[in-house]
Amino acid sequence: MPSNKIELFLCNTQQPIPEKLLNKYLNLLPSAEGIRLTKLSGIRWKNQLVSLALLYSELAAKTGESPDNLKINRNANGKPYLENFSQYQFNMSHSKDFIALAIGKTEPIGLDIEKIDFSRRNLSHISGRFFSPIENEALLKYTDKERTLMFYRIWTLREAWVKANGEALIPNMKNIEFLVEESKCIINGETKLRGGQFFLYRLVENFFLAFCSLGLNFKIKDFDFAAKSGLPLQRWENIDQLELDCSIQTVNL
Repeated sequence: MPSNKIELFLCNTQQPIPEKLLNKYLNLLPSAEGIRLTKLSGIRWKNQLVSLALLYSELAAKTGESPDNLKINRNANGKPYLENFSQYQFNMSHSKDFIALAIGKTEPIGLDIEKIDFSRRNLSHISGRFFSPIENEALLKYTDKERTLMFYRIWTLREAWVKANGEALIPNMKNIEFLVEESKCIINGETKLRGGQFFLYRLVENFFLAFCSLGLNFKIKDFDFAAKSGLPLQRWENIDQLELDCSIQTVNL
C-alpha cells in the first residue's frame, strides 16, 4: 500500500450474515477478545463481532501476522495503537448498523461516522454544551433541516479530531472550532493541541463520515482514499468515489 494511501472499510451489519461466517469471525479473534464478547448478546454481540473481525483481519493482512500475534494497546490519551507496527495508524467508528475502519501509513488518524437524525430535538442543548460560541452562532443562521445538517457536520468533524488526538482531550473540545463554510479549523494556541487535515463525506442513507489526520507536513488529497464496502473475509466492493461534503486542509494555531 503506498504511503499516502488511506483505506476505508464500510460494513452494514443490517444485512443477513450466515452463521458459518460468524463462526469464522469468532475463530479469527484472539482469545481475550472472544472472552469479552461473551458478555454481550443479540445485535450488540453481532455488531461487535463483525467490528473486531474487520479490525483484526485487515491488520493481519497489512502486517503479515496472525491475529493472535497482534497486540492492540492504548496510549496515555486512550488512543488505540498496534504494538510493534507503529507505522500503521488505524481508527474505527460505529453508528447504528454501520461500522467504519480507516488504516494508513500516516500520522495519527481519527474517524467518525454519524447517522443524521432529523427527528432529534436536543441538538441545541448538545451544541451549547460542546460547541464554541462561534460555531453556535453559525448554527443560528440555519433553520430546520439545514441546521441539523450543519450540526452533524461540526459534530462529526469534532469527533474525528478527538479520536485522532485521544479521548483524554474531550474536556478541551471548546478549544477547537470548525468554520465549515470557510473550510477553516481554528485551535486555541494556548492549549498546545494538535490540529490536522480533515475530510467530511456524505454517505448513502444519511450518514456523515469524517476523517482527521494530525499530519500537516504531507498534504492528503481526496483521491488518496480507497473506499470499500462489504463484510470481513468476503470479497470487498470498491467504492469508486465518496461524496465529498467538505475538506479542511489548513489549520490556524
